[in-house]
Amino acid sequence: DHLIIGGGVAGYMAAETIRSRDAQASVLVIGSEPYALYSRVLLPHVVRGDKPEATVFLKPSGYYEGKAIDVRTGVRVAAVDPAKAEVRLGDPGSWPGAGSSVLSYGSLLIATGGSVRRLTCPGADEAGILYFQTLDDARALRSAMQGRAVVIGGGLIALELLMSFAKHGVLATAVLRGDGFFSRVLDEEGKKMVRAAVEAAGVDVRTSVEVRGIERTGEERTVHFSDGSRLACQAVGAGI
Repeated sequence: DHLIIGGGVAGYMAAETIRSRDAQASVLVIGSEPYALYSRVLLPHVVRGDKPEATVFLKPSGYYEGKAIDVRTGVRVAAVDPAKAEVRLGDPGSWPGAGSSVLSYGSLLIATGGSVRRLTCPGADEAGILYFQTLDDARALRSAMQGRAVVIGGGLIALELLMSFAKHGVLATAVLRGDGFFSRVLDEEGKKMVRAAVEAAGVDVRTSVEVRGIERTGEERTVHFSDGSRLACQAVGAGI
């Protein structure tokens, strides 16, 4: 009866709200990640070692089964046909027993959220860039806490990456296209305060510079900058 595409907080809350108002209708939640509902907000605490990974999961095992809400994880939707009220699964093989790659629905809610903006400079695809949105991203970050790191971006996600590296003793360099963190939001005093706090954590900050390309040789990356300089590191993170 009700199909919800999106395995984040919005999708699951919608499912619970529907169930609270209709005890009989069938409700199905499809999520592309292979995990049950978890908190993205808690992921930085896990990466920094302040909380165990298990704390990010928001509901106990069997919670949604108890509410008669069908949840399918690790399933992607390839297309939606509103005229036929159908969706086509991108990989029906990831749903054992689905029986068909096409599902019909009575009502459809798309709650897929946003996607990470990715680096497009030469070499970015081969460099193994670290992003920070999902649980898998957090696990990748935890395994990269060694050597030296370069983090590109001047917003909240870049700060989370920088503070995570700093917490584990990794020498991190922040690369900002603007003249400071949150350069479109903060005034000069605010930018100075944030920079001072970041530098106090041991982070090297470079402003008004862009990444022109990244070379990878084995486990080492060389980041080339717009001012002609370059920096060797073992990890490159992006929060752009």
